[in-house]
Amino acid sequence: MTRWIRRIPRFFADLKRRRVFRVLAVYGAAGFAVLQAVELIEPVVMLPGWFYRITGTFLLLGLPVAVALSWVYDYDDGLKKTPPATPEELEAIVHSPRTLRWASGLLGLAGLALLGTTGWLALRSPDEGKSLEGEAPLVAVLPFANRSAFPGDEFFVEGLHDDVLIELSRISALRVISRTSVQRFRHSDLSLHAIADSLGASAILEGAVQRSGDSVRVSMQLIDVATETHLWAEQWDTELAPANLLAIQDTLAVSIARALRVSLAPAEEEQLQGSRTQDLDAYDAFLLGQSGLLQLTEDGLRESVHRLQEAVERDPEFSEAWAGLAVARATLATFVLEGEGARREFAEAKVEADRALARKPSLAYALLAQAVVALGARGDPVAAQSLLRLAHERRPGDTLIQLWYARSLMIAGQYEDAVDVTTQILRVDPLSGLAHAYNGLALWGVGRLGAAADAYRQAIELDPGYAFLHLEYAVLLSQQGDESRMRAALVGLGRAVHYGRPDSLATVASAVFHPRLRPRALAEVDRVLSETGLREPDLIPLLALLGADARATAAVASAREVGSQWVPLFQHPFFAALRRASAGR
Repeated sequence: MTRWIRRIPRFFADLKRRRVFRVLAVYGAAGFAVLQAVELIEPVVMLPGWFYRITGTFLLLGLPVAVALSWVYDYDDGLKKTPPATPEELEAIVHSPRTLRWASGLLGLAGLALLGTTGWLALRSPDEGKSLEGEAPLVAVLPFANRSAFPGDEFFVEGLHDDVLIELSRISALRVISRTSVQRFRHSDLSLHAIADSLGASAILEGAVQRSGDSVRVSMQLIDVATETHLWAEQWDTELAPANLLAIQDTLAVSIARALRVSLAPAEEEQLQGSRTQDLDAYDAFLLGQSGLLQLTEDGLRESVHRLQEAVERDPEFSEAWAGLAVARATLATFVLEGEGARREFAEAKVEADRALARKPSLAYALLAQAVVALGARGDPVAAQSLLRLAHERRPGDTLIQLWYARSLMIAGQYEDAVDVTTQILRVDPLSGLAHAYNGLALWGVGRLGAAADAYRQAIELDPGYAFLHLEYAVLLSQQGDESRMRAALVGLGRAVHYGRPDSLATVASAVFHPRLRPRALAEVDRVLSETGLREPDLIPLLALLGADARATAAVASAREVGSQWVPLFQHPFFAALRRASAGR
């Protein structure tokens, strides 16, 4: 054993004589430089995501080869085999000053550490990372900054932001936080880490747009939140034309996919290469129309229809605008209109969706429009689900499509499936009041009243002005026997619909639990109906809870015709008796 210990210094002396330490230092430093260069240029020149890992693999595999060659061959005077060391040579190296002995060894170790660390980072599997690794990377595209001198260009910047979200959502290997959630950080002073924590994002895309005359400058940067490193950045200066803007969006989507090391399916690459319109005014109208559609309010939907009509009038071949117009009409008919007006809009939406699909059979929003028509005009959730699944395949990250799919599941009584879908939606749209409300409806449908109440509380906190959230929450609380909170919820409803005496609605809640108060409560309900935009089908369960069974039954019979937010719960046991009674009328 002692003899072997004495041989160790001689072995290291021979490594130094054969210049193995020098090769380790040079090879390690060179390999580190190569990997850094590949990481920098990969997103710029659109190298595939596996190229970085393959480079690291080859460099690591080449290390023992380089060491072996250095041990066997001497390259000072041409390549020749290194002769064995004499005892005198080794003794001279062993007894040389420490600074000479240790310098080359430390340099070799440093080179080995550099290459080993970067090689491991290149080779580690996606499941081992903590920042952009795991399932699919979750990206938050923050609202773009408007650097233009004219504040009126804000709509253009918002429209471009929406389009970028749409393009990225086409990539199935990415998960993109929905517009509803990121818009809440438009003027936020929070740090990127705080925003990422709120959204659960692993990467953040920031952007700025400056429009000046006939030109536009677009700047983007993608940041890994965990490491605070820039994964990719780019700036474009181009003429203001739809073709140029779409080229930027397509390049941006592909670049981000490369930077996050995800692969694009051939069909996705084909979709990213599609064009829309060459008419800038039509494109502007299209952007404005999309913005109104995403608000899901009466004013927003009517403005959306108006703007998208403008777009198709300027360019009748603009398929995306036809599809958007169809969705806007069908949504307006579902939630706002009734009777003949709703039927007319559904019919026009069907024609517009068919027109869009005739030009582009893969348009997701045209399929969405057909699905909304199937649900609203024909009451056919099975056909709607089939269309929505196709739409989801073409645009997997679009939460509007998923919300309609959840609604179709609930209308069909498939509440468990709806819980799964709405839970998935909340992973990419955690700050959407509508997503929490649909999650609450689904949970209510399976009888998980406590979880449903939590979902409604979050929805109301996010969107306190949405009247039906307060109403649905109040009815849910009645089933839980919580009079105090039900009173507060109905007062919140009165404020949301601008009722002149919101506090008096607390009496309606009390009457649910104290029958002697019901005549007074029904009189209050009548005043609410006469002074606000609420209709009897909106108050179906409240009427039933107050003992007005005949009115509730009549309201159920007309609910599908005039539209009601309670339609997705009609398969729920709570509505079973009312459904049977209305069917017998």
